[in-house]
Amino acid sequence: GIALGAAAGLIVRAVFASLALAGELMSMQMGLQMAQLFDPVQGTQQGPVSVLSTLLASLVFLQLDLHATVLLLLVRGFETVPPGTFDPLAVRGDLVIDAVGSTFRFGLQLSAPVLVLVLLINTLVGILGKLAPRMNVFFSVGPTLTTAGSIALLAQALPALLAAHADMLKDVLPSVVAVWGR
Repeated sequence: GIALGAAAGLIVRAVFASLALAGELMSMQMGLQMAQLFDPVQGTQQGPVSVLSTLLASLVFLQLDLHATVLLLLVRGFETVPPGTFDPLAVRGDLVIDAVGSTFRFGLQLSAPVLVLVLLINTLVGILGKLAPRMNVFFSVGPTLTTAGSIALLAQALPALLAAHADMLKDVLPSVVAVWGR
C-alpha cells in the first residue's frame, strides 16, 4: 500500500515540480537567481519567481477542490486495492516514469514565453553594443531584464502558467487511478 501511495503521490508531485522548474528557469534568465527564498511547498531555497508560482499553484490546487479529489482517490484506492491484497506487479510503473520524465518538458514549455523575451532582449542589447561600442549598454541590461521579465511574467506568463498547471493537474489525476493497475 505504501508503494502505491508513493507512486500516486509522485505523479501529482511531478506537476508541481515542473512548475518549480519553470520558475527557476525564469528566475535565472531574469537575473533574480541571487535572491533566494525559502519555498515551503518544495522545502528548498528557490528563486522568487519559483516561490511565487508554486505558492499560487497551491492556491489553484485548493481552489479547484483537487485536494478533495485526492482524498476521494485515496478512498477509491482502498476500495480498489483492499489492505493486504496489493500486488506490486500490478503497479503501472510506466505511468510514474512518464510523469517524472514530463516534468522537464512541461517546465520548459511553461517558461518558454519569458525565456524567449529575455533572449530577444539579450540579442537586442548585443546588437546595440556592437552599434554603439563606446556606450556601456551591458550595464543597463540587468535592470532591463528584470523589469521586462517581471512585466511579461505578471501580465501574460503567470496567468497562462497557472491555467496550464490547472489543466495538467486535472489530466494527471486519472493517471493516479491508472497507476493502481485495475
